Amino acid sequence: MALTAKKPSEKRAEARTRRRQGEPTRFLSFFESSRFIAFSLFIFLAALITTICFWNPPTRSHSIAIGQISLDNIVAHFDFTYESRIETEKERASLRMRVPPTLTRIPNVIESFEQTIHSLDSELREAEKQEPPEEPETPAPPETEPEETPANQLPEAVLAVLSSSKYEHLPTNQLKDLLLKTTPDERTRYFSRCLTVLYEIHSHAILPPQHEFYPTKDLNSHSLITLPEKKDQGNSVNPQKTILTLNAARDTLKFEIRKDQEIPTDLHEPLITFFSPAIKPNLRYDAAAHKLKIQQLEAKTPPIMVSVKKNEVILSSGEEITKEVFEKIDAFRKQERQRGYTATQSRKILLRGLFIACTLLGIIWFCLKIGYLRISGRNRTLGLAALAIVANLLLIRVILQLVELPQFQDQEHLYTLLPYLSPTAFAPLIIAILAGPTLAILSAFIISILFSFMLEGATEIFLASFCATLTGIYLCRNISQRSKLMQASIATGVINALLALFIGLLSETNLQLIGIHILTCLGVSVVTGMLVIGILPILENAFKFVTDIRLLELTDTNHPLLRRLQMEAPGTYHHSLMVANLSENAAVKLGANPLKCRACALFHDVGKLAKPEYFIENQISGHNPHKFTNPSMSALIIKSHIPEGVELAKEHKLPRIIIDVIRQHHGTGLIHYFFREAQKQADKELPGDQHPDELPSNGNDQEVDESTYRYGGPKPQFKESAIIFFADAIEAASRSLPKLNAQSLEELIDNIFEERLGDGQLDETPMTFQEIADIKKSFIFTLLNMAHARTQYPDQKEKAQKKEKEKDAKTLEQVSNESFKNTASPFPVEANPELTTPKSEKAIPAESPRQ
Repeated sequence: MALTAKKPSEKRAEARTRRRQGEPTRFLSFFESSRFIAFSLFIFLAALITTICFWNPPTRSHSIAIGQISLDNIVAHFDFTYESRIETEKERASLRMRVPPTLTRIPNVIESFEQTIHSLDSELREAEKQEPPEEPETPAPPETEPEETPANQLPEAVLAVLSSSKYEHLPTNQLKDLLLKTTPDERTRYFSRCLTVLYEIHSHAILPPQHEFYPTKDLNSHSLITLPEKKDQGNSVNPQKTILTLNAARDTLKFEIRKDQEIPTDLHEPLITFFSPAIKPNLRYDAAAHKLKIQQLEAKTPPIMVSVKKNEVILSSGEEITKEVFEKIDAFRKQERQRGYTATQSRKILLRGLFIACTLLGIIWFCLKIGYLRISGRNRTLGLAALAIVANLLLIRVILQLVELPQFQDQEHLYTLLPYLSPTAFAPLIIAILAGPTLAILSAFIISILFSFMLEGATEIFLASFCATLTGIYLCRNISQRSKLMQASIATGVINALLALFIGLLSETNLQLIGIHILTCLGVSVVTGMLVIGILPILENAFKFVTDIRLLELTDTNHPLLRRLQMEAPGTYHHSLMVANLSENAAVKLGANPLKCRACALFHDVGKLAKPEYFIENQISGHNPHKFTNPSMSALIIKSHIPEGVELAKEHKLPRIIIDVIRQHHGTGLIHYFFREAQKQADKELPGDQHPDELPSNGNDQEVDESTYRYGGPKPQFKESAIIFFADAIEAASRSLPKLNAQSLEELIDNIFEERLGDGQLDETPMTFQEIADIKKSFIFTLLNMAHARTQYPDQKEKAQKKEKEKDAKTLEQVSNESFKNTASPFPVEANPELTTPKSEKAIPAESPRQ
């Protein structure tokens, strides 16, 4: 018979069937295992590493810090000139110190005082007119009457004026002697003469107290006090006058009043005291004008250029590195890089970087091929590792380039933080959680060694970074909580801080800088942990990876699918819990992932939600729908819970690993119960005097097609799936045992394992016979502990014995009736499978419609 090509409609139908059963598409399979994709990824990663690490690398060195003692000599091998920011700043600071403060005139200082004096004089005149003073009486003898004070001789109206709140800032007590000893006209004349003296004093510049330390010079000369040119504001400062301090102005007032011959001597002190409050600074500091003048002077100051001759020693061994030397070394390195970076040398550096990148990636490829074959053929895992490594190197390069910005030129100590400021553990921690520790260690090796190349090939940087990252990878094994991930990241920072302390003490770094290094390590570890926690869910969804953190979240029984299973199929839910316990303990014994086993076991039978009543564990009422269907239809319904479970898992966005377990947890096993029922029905249709072996060759139409009663598979592909595969069967079969003890349980488990191994169900599982033996021991131990007995109370014990006797009698009677029916009819009738099935066949779990 000639082979015919499949029609397009048949191909589309097969593709839909594969998708419905959860099988990966051809494109995904090609992307996952194609060597072309792996080779392209290798070339692309090498090009990215070369570009990030070796194209136009940073010029500043981390090994030179201010205050350290130099261990090497640095000699200039060419002439160069550079602009010295430090010398220029020193010159500008000197100019700023020489610039005097800029002062401006305070208007109306003397004018307001003059108005107050005129107002006081006017009010005193009005008060004196209202109540003229009486003639002084002849003083009485001292022994008869006491002498009256001058204050008592002033009229009440005058005293009221002097005590007014308008003049409380004036020393009016000194004015009382003046009022008693002078007439109003004389007082007015004395006031006018004193005001003239004040105007003369205020024609000078009177400095504020904070600027009195400047020497007094002529304003037209090169004075330390600068008065900006402004329009006349009334009483302006005379440029021909000298600058007075506040004390000098007061001394001038005293001198001028005392030398005035028209003022009586006994009135000098009262007038000096009365007019002293008018002596105030008539200048104030103008910050804006002063800042503008400094900026103008700085703009006029040219930058200072420093020349270095060829063979000049820039830094000697044993010399302390100062700011000036650090600046000179920095300028030398930059010009050395600029002069050396011709087109030819740039190509050489890039080719050298490409060689290093290809060599490192080649070493990684050989390591994977030799010791980690499971990863070498999985392009998705390799793509994740490549992306994480590139992202980590790019993050490190960005940090190194930020230090090159002009905003950080004055932060000399920032350069020494570069080995500890870069999060080298970022990618290894991610890879350790998603792909395992082996690939994480290889990625840590690549990142650490490339990081050391980016920082001039320092060996101590490579060792410190690699050792600290290994600590984090070790602590990231089997992490199921995000807090543990943060602890692993902080532990990386602690190890890095200890190594920074050790390196700093060896290089004789000052303790303050070592403390900054330690704090930087701890701070960067916290930031790295936060970044990893934040980006981990994104990578899980993008690359379809499942971490233990995600698996632990799925074991929550409040998941909508598990909650629905509890309500609609409680028997299946309880069965899933028992399978989860069995598989989890076996995984611990076997060294597999127990959390993966538990999460997958909880969801492995969710497909039974489509028709829960067709499965025996949910038939609480005793109604069995299979009695009304033929065996092939019942087998089809039983098998349908696999694709139905795949659909539900996809609908609820469950991880791929759970979908795989749903598809594999029955393998391609045979549904024994309904297969034998079909054989029984086929036997009934044969002539009564013929045996099936005596049929002619054309009687094959009566044979039962075994493929109709087998699950569609695939067979278990990994250890966790195989553990659940056996746990599901053994948990179901153990419920058919009349008495659960070690002997019966061991016999049951041995029969099931022998039957499944003979059927080839583990042909695609990487599992040894020793591991199979360990799984058996774990199942026996767990089942015996789950079925432990309780001590009965006396009355309950008697009732139980009575019920047991009644049950035995009923069972014996039922067996007798069934035997009579079977002998009376030539055809077997439908009976309880527990009673008609031989004891040797009861150990096969597939005999009940539970599956």
